[in-house]
Amino acid sequence: MPLPTLMQKGLSALLNVIKLTDPAVISQAITTLGQHFTLSAYEIAGAYQKSYASALKAIIAGLDKPSIFDPKVKREFAKQIVPNYLQPFAAQQAITDHIELQLFCTDSIAKCQALIPYHQQLFQGEATPLSESELAALITDTHSLSITTLILEQLRSLKVSSLYDDRFVAFLCYNDLLGTAILFFLHEQLRQETRVETTLAALQRQDLWQDVGLMKDSLNQLMTRLDLSPQMKARDELTYHNQDSLKQVSETTIKLKKLPPNHPQYSQLVLMGGSVLSSTGALPEAENLLVQADKMSKNATERALAKFNLFQVKVRRNEFEPALAALQQAIKISPKQYALHDVEKYPIKHILGAGGMGCVFLCQHKLQKKPVVVKCFWEHQKGRAEEVFKEAFAMSELAGKYVPAPLDYGYVDPVKQERAFFVTEYINGAIDGETWLEQQGKLEIKTALQVGLQIAKGLKVAHAAGILHLDLKPANILLKQSVTEDIVVKIIDFGLSQVTTSLSAKMLNSHTTKQLSQFGQAVFGTLNYAAPEQQGFEQYGKPSVKSDVFAFGATLYRLLTHESPRKLNPRRLAQAPELFNLLCDCLEEEPQQRLSIDDIINQLEKLNHKAPSIPLAEKVEKVEKVEKNEWEEELEKLLETTRAKYDVGTYSFPLSNEESASFQNNIPVVCPHCDSLFTTTDEGKLECPQCYLDFEIDDDGDVFYAE
Repeated sequence: MPLPTLMQKGLSALLNVIKLTDPAVISQAITTLGQHFTLSAYEIAGAYQKSYASALKAIIAGLDKPSIFDPKVKREFAKQIVPNYLQPFAAQQAITDHIELQLFCTDSIAKCQALIPYHQQLFQGEATPLSESELAALITDTHSLSITTLILEQLRSLKVSSLYDDRFVAFLCYNDLLGTAILFFLHEQLRQETRVETTLAALQRQDLWQDVGLMKDSLNQLMTRLDLSPQMKARDELTYHNQDSLKQVSETTIKLKKLPPNHPQYSQLVLMGGSVLSSTGALPEAENLLVQADKMSKNATERALAKFNLFQVKVRRNEFEPALAALQQAIKISPKQYALHDVEKYPIKHILGAGGMGCVFLCQHKLQKKPVVVKCFWEHQKGRAEEVFKEAFAMSELAGKYVPAPLDYGYVDPVKQERAFFVTEYINGAIDGETWLEQQGKLEIKTALQVGLQIAKGLKVAHAAGILHLDLKPANILLKQSVTEDIVVKIIDFGLSQVTTSLSAKMLNSHTTKQLSQFGQAVFGTLNYAAPEQQGFEQYGKPSVKSDVFAFGATLYRLLTHESPRKLNPRRLAQAPELFNLLCDCLEEEPQQRLSIDDIINQLEKLNHKAPSIPLAEKVEKVEKVEKNEWEEELEKLLETTRAKYDVGTYSFPLSNEESASFQNNIPVVCPHCDSLFTTTDEGKLECPQCYLDFEIDDDGDVFYAE
């Protein structure tokens, strides 16, 4: 009698040899199995019977409560039942009532106990060695059915009454629970068999098999030593690697790539490997592993973790759209684990940026229907939210003119005080200093004086209240050009230095010399604005108001020159020598030698009175340039949506008049001025229902102002 498919599949998982395509190598593997794997079908059936019973008992223990007197291997699997199977299954089945869930557990325990006596009828075999064809089938298994499905088919043929309960059957099938449990205990049992141990050792010597246990132990030890975890963190970028750890990561990665994707622990190992690999700076390679882990994940827990780690990798590469897509998928699977803020109250529209403190999202206030900015922190202090964020809210009362209005704050998990977030108003049309430099170029002297005055006055008010910024830089300055008024400045992240320590500060203690990602480079670049006393030079004392003065000088120099403030060049400000001297006085190494905020304000006001005013036409040009950039960005998003909807490319076939009319009448349009979403009219003309701006869309999908 040939080895049953069910038993063949389990052994195939145990003997998961490295992917084989060469017939000669397959023949070599079969020969090795014939020499060492001499278990009879009867012995294999006996191992299966014990594993089947152990699997059901472990499921029962997981649904009830594992006993400290249970064997370690039983407790190891039982503790996975609730988080990896019961909870996500209950969510899928809409079991929200605690009593209903408890009744389901009690009923499932009884049904599992009723299935145990069928172990002998399910697994039978003759006392003869496996034939060559049966051995070959063990390493070339392509059977698509899961072990759970195969077992349930046999139990149904035995007319088992427990299987008339569809919900119980669905639970056993959820993420292949029953089959995974049987394989777990089968592997633990057979690995203690001398003939199996000899077989695996022979396959390993021929580089045809990997010891997954050793690989997992190696990864765990490496992650513990490097302070890493399967769930990636932003600070993993700062991990220090020596030659030994890099060699270990490289060797493990090679082994992971050889591991068959259908191995029961494939996703778990690849997730660990992806986390370790990303800490070396090899983000593309780490991403490839995470994509594989996502594809081959055995349960929702692994799938959600893979998605969240992909978010982390994409953020580090400044690929914000795919980063957001991955994060939202992780949140959809497990919101309690992966939401970085209250996503029910503030649904995410897109990622605005990411830096040393955290990730910033443009969100929609669900009730008020208006855009808001939500900052989520990578790491933060713990404590009552009112205490943690009190400086940020104090700044609103003291210097509301100079900071965005704070709206909300909190923790995703208020009990554990984990995943803090901070909500502020969204200032339409404002862009940060670095974006301004990219879009508009460096500030003119008159504009820079106006910007500098507003920043300095904001600092003065804060310092008078004992509040320091300690992370001032162009990226934390919002600028909005107005036709009728001077440029408007808002300082962001004020009062948040008490909430978290920026990763840029942690970089000072990092000895890493690896190539940093775009995210890491941006974080490292913020050290250009940190005073010596913030960079660990204790001879300069502790950070103080003079630390913000240093950052002020560095920030204004950057905005004036579009160059690094690490070394000031007088030729860049040859037309404004007094302003250059002021900046030099701000950037003195000794804090006591730096200017006071009052001195800065007085000098800037004098220089501002001397500087010629900016012509109105020039202001209009700058405003139009900013609006054009925003308008073109929104238009491109609109066109991408439309092309995807109608499955057309940038250059598509011409439309007939009838098709064109239908096309125009169904295009979703986002107003570039107020972000309102609406559709075209019958004539193809558009009027925003919020700001009443008129424009049209032609047959090519181009938007232009209506005459």
